[in-house]
Amino acid sequence: MSPFLARTACFLLLLAGSMAVHAQPANDSDSTKYIRARSFNLAFTLPADDRERVQSLKLYVTSPGGRDWQLHATATPSQTRPAPGSNMLQGNFDVRLDREGSYDFAIMTVYRDGRSLPESVERLTAEQRVVIDTRPPDVGLRAAAPKQRTDGSVVVGIEWQITDEYLDPNSIRMEGRWVGGLPAWGDLSERAGVAAQGRKEWTLAPGRRMEVRLSALDRAGNRADKFLVLGAGVGQTTGSSTEPGGAPREGGAYDAQPGYKITNDKTLKLQFKVREATLSGIDTVELWATLRGNDWRKVDQQFSPPAEGSDVAEIEYTVPQDGTYGLTLVARSKAKIAQPAPSGNQPPQIWVVVDTKEPDIEQFIVKFAQANNPRTLVLTWKAKDEHLEAQPVIFQYLVLDKNGRALNKNGKGDEWIDLTPQLANTGRHVCATPQLPAGSYQFKVRMTVADRAGNVAESVFKDPVNIDVTPPHVEIIDVKPTKPQNKSDNPNQP
Repeated sequence: MSPFLARTACFLLLLAGSMAVHAQPANDSDSTKYIRARSFNLAFTLPADDRERVQSLKLYVTSPGGRDWQLHATATPSQTRPAPGSNMLQGNFDVRLDREGSYDFAIMTVYRDGRSLPESVERLTAEQRVVIDTRPPDVGLRAAAPKQRTDGSVVVGIEWQITDEYLDPNSIRMEGRWVGGLPAWGDLSERAGVAAQGRKEWTLAPGRRMEVRLSALDRAGNRADKFLVLGAGVGQTTGSSTEPGGAPREGGAYDAQPGYKITNDKTLKLQFKVREATLSGIDTVELWATLRGNDWRKVDQQFSPPAEGSDVAEIEYTVPQDGTYGLTLVARSKAKIAQPAPSGNQPPQIWVVVDTKEPDIEQFIVKFAQANNPRTLVLTWKAKDEHLEAQPVIFQYLVLDKNGRALNKNGKGDEWIDLTPQLANTGRHVCATPQLPAGSYQFKVRMTVADRAGNVAESVFKDPVNIDVTPPHVEIIDVKPTKPQNKSDNPNQP
């Protein structure tokens, strides 16, 4: 094969999951790859027939359209492996960049006879453009002013604007769910999809509420979510849930909600303020609770009013179990006058979600992308919880010394280092194996999952990851007797 043909058979490949795709010229917009990590693998192929002819492959990088090519990494044919189903060899460049931005990459093939293709750095041509982007889109979401109608219904709405240099317009999703009902999200998008900027309204029946989630991805896979609870009061910012299910629809009914909190403590400290004082003053304070929005009951507990001369106070109430509680305070004056107790579908003053359970880690697998190549890790996981954050998972690693003890950058202690950015609750992530200190060949991987209530679940992968995948080789060089030999035992002796 001629050097020219050998050169044209050497392509840049970008690992995406477990598959690699051939790069197109960098000036083709479809060839640009977007990555949300500054460390990744850039793969190459080489004809198997050229294994003995090629000395090395050099990866160069420059700014888009630039000519100031800088050598970034070098690989040799000995670092390749056969590509299944072809007469090609596959290898990887370990790319580690210091900052975000756009980069062009090109390969120079150096032969053992001293020639190279292209002949010089000045003749390099960009073969792959990569955009490093670790920042999620900016999702602005706010509630429009509610409009009360004469029949008791209320018109609520949202206004939004999503900005990102690399926004994926097809990724924008608008979802909704009942508040106080099933933790289920469903699609609220129009048939034409959701624009990056807009406004939407719903008409809600008296005393009902809804929660809206707006999410977007950029081309690198960074995700941003914003949430609002809507009803007769103003919109309240909340968190996320990933459980499947139905969604509210136009014209549906939702409970109004002026407040919405999530906590992992069954003992609630409720702060309240006297909005309107009376001549006689406050004698007692009653706490009323509901679970379904229409099953109001008075809490069998005595609560003290604010101290003399003060209009604020705090009371404690311990709920019996996890769940969503609607709470309303009713004050009774010393003249025995009080507002009516809540009843029917009357909305509470605040909804409180009590969640004391840690997220459930159902799957956690760490392995190399190629069994005999420790340069790339594949993480597979699944976590569940009713109140997960939008990106609740992060993976970290802990370097171990030769004896399996923790070893940090300073050579001592216990230091977990981020291996990935924050990720969704379920997925598969490919990343470069971390660079270990000299003399270390293994590390532990930990998965951490957090929910909106502050509960955290951690799991350390059952086995340390061992980057020493080369089997040792020994051979016999001599045989020594275990006792002295007599001359008579050796027939060759005279």
